[in-house]
Amino acid sequence: MDITPFKDQMQKAFNYLENEFKGLQLGRASTGLVENITVSTSYGDMKLPQIAHITILDNQTLKIEPWDKKECASITKAIYDAEL
Repeated sequence: MDITPFKDQMQKAFNYLENEFKGLQLGRASTGLVENITVSTSYGDMKLPQIAHITILDNQTLKIEPWDKKECASITKAIYDAEL
């Protein structure tokens, strides 16, 4: 009996859940809250960490510094649309 397809499906499910758990709000700031936000930029759709530096300032504050300041409006819109 070949269990390889079952293993592949379980790995996909595990990866999905791991990604979802990163976004849980547990009372403190986490970069996982915004890592998977897709931003429409002049270069095409990109994940937020590809176009900005994300740091944790304190338990409730994330700092997002775009490398290209022209993308600030796009980043703001993407975060707002994500309904965090």
